Amino acid sequence: MKPANDLSNSDLVWFVVRYKEGPQGFTLTPSGEPFMTKLKEAEAALVAAIPLPQPKFEAAIRAKLQKALAK
Repeated sequence: MKPANDLSNSDLVWFVVRYKEGPQGFTLTPSGEPFMTKLKEAEAALVAAIPLPQPKFEAAIRAKLQKALAK
């Protein structure tokens, strides 16, 4: 996706987050800067992506989470 050069020129703002474990469970924390883009750019990127079947997607998320917790 091409970034928009200014908030006033963007249609969407993406926020990348990380899961952080705390005493009351997991929380989401910001990871990096927000990414601004136009709707057309985001739509093209999403349509171009090859989706994973849900079980594979969930297994990948669980594996990454377990790896992060093991650190």
